[in-house]
Amino acid sequence: MIETVYLGRDNAIDLVLIADDAPVSLAALSRAVLQLGRTATIDSGVVGWGSGQPFDPTISGTYRGAPVEVLRLTLGAESIPPGRYGARLVVYDAGHADGLVWSDDQMVFHVKAA
Repeated sequence: MIETVYLGRDNAIDLVLIADDAPVSLAALSRAVLQLGRTATIDSGVVGWGSGQPFDPTISGTYRGAPVEVLRLTLGAESIPPGRYGARLVVYDAGHADGLVWSDDQMVFHVKAA
């Protein structure tokens, strides 16, 4: 999966977290960390979590025709050097206080200057 981040823009990336071919509820998530290669780490504990923040788990969407919860990433205001990065998403909840690696370099983020 390749996603594009436009620095200085409001474009959003919507992610549906899937486990065993089924969407996962985001209700219990308390934090997410997106690591872009070895260059940038974007931590919802620092930049914001919730409606209108860079990490927003309150968005609704559909997956295979069924309603799902979506993790929306709005990263255009973050300090990320332009480039192409393998990405790792780590999510946290009460049962995973040390984090759970959700994707490990399965995502590629192409960061472009505005």
